Amino acid sequence: MRIYRRVTVWDTPVSKAELETLREKFKNITWVVGREDLDEDILQLNLPQLSNASNIFTDTLALKIGHPIRDVEIRFTLDGSEPDRENSAKFVFGETVLTEGKLVKARGIQRWLGQQ
Repeated sequence: MRIYRRVTVWDTPVSKAELETLREKFKNITWVVGREDLDEDILQLNLPQLSNASNIFTDTLALKIGHPIRDVEIRFTLDGSEPDRENSAKFVFGETVLTEGKLVKARGIQRWLGQQ
C-alpha cells in the first residue's frame, strides 16, 4: 500500500529557489503550489474610466472617474506623472474640481493575495 504525502503552498512567501530545494530534499512529497509562474505574470487591472459627459468645460468641471471592478481604489495625478499608491491622491467622487485644463492620469489599485 502506498502512502501519498502532499503539501500545499499557497499565498506564502516561499521563493522558487526555496521550493526547488524542498522538492530536492523531500522527493517523496508532492508539492502543490498553484501557478508557480505567478510572480512573473502579475495581472494588470483595466484602466479607470472617465465618466464625465464631456471633457470640455468653460468654468469648472467636477471630475468623475470610475472603475468597472467594485472596491478598486483609484489614485490620480494632475501633473502628468504616473500615479501610485504612496505618492498620489486617492480619488473621492465629487471632491476634485478642475478650473483649468490638466493632464489627468489615473490608476486602479486592488490588493489580491497581498499583491498590488
